[in-house]
Amino acid sequence: MRYRVWAVMFILATGCGVKAIHIAPRTDVPREYRTTSFNPPPNGEPEPVRYRTAYDAYWWNCVFVRAADLSARCPMMCSGTPAAAAGCADGANDADRDIDDATERHREEDVVRYLRSLTERAGAREKLETYFPDGPAAYRVPD
Repeated sequence: MRYRVWAVMFILATGCGVKAIHIAPRTDVPREYRTTSFNPPPNGEPEPVRYRTAYDAYWWNCVFVRAADLSARCPMMCSGTPAAAAGCADGANDADRDIDDATERHREEDVVRYLRSLTERAGAREKLETYFPDGPAAYRVPD
């Protein structure tokens, strides 16, 4: 009897074998943006910094947008240097893909709760400021 109770408690505690939701940015700068062609760079920021800044802004924007509406679309295009433009696309696409994967493996309510917990982290909103000074923004279909 004790063994059964312990086994049931273990299964409940481990989530019946289901992995916990984990979504995180992956800001590894692609090889083609690891160096800056100009010395000094035009605005003072080397290409790897531009890539990471854009990636983080668009990744976090997507988390905020999808936490508010799981079916919302995340913008993924921006202007700037090739590194910045790639960072925007990669950040939004990575977040979108990770969130979609999480909704396939977990209940939508749990994914939304997790995303909202991410948005409450210290510094999360500040990651948006360079590209989203007015706060998170979903993709809008032109009228």
